[in-house]
Amino acid sequence: MARFILIDNYSDYIFGDSDDLNGQIFTGTYLEFATALGQSNCDGEYGYEDAPFPSECDDVGYHVYRVIDRIPVVTDVTDRETIDAVKRNCEYLGFVRRVTD
Repeated sequence: MARFILIDNYSDYIFGDSDDLNGQIFTGTYLEFATALGQSNCDGEYGYEDAPFPSECDDVGYHVYRVIDRIPVVTDVTDRETIDAVKRNCEYLGFVRRVTD
């Protein structure tokens, strides 16, 4: 079972850790996790798709990281040290863009 962390393209904050989605461990794919995270944040009408790295800063979506080393569940999504540790110690899988249609 893979663990994913999603970092928002706009804010560069961690928006989700699949080890803590509403107090539960999420066990699906990273696209399913992005959609489930969106549903938990009340924007569930959207889905997500794999996309090339955003060429424009207005792409709405997440940078996806797969946790390789054991790191604690993320609780402070704005902590720069935690965000940098994710970027440094996790495998970058790519960008998922929000789809509105």
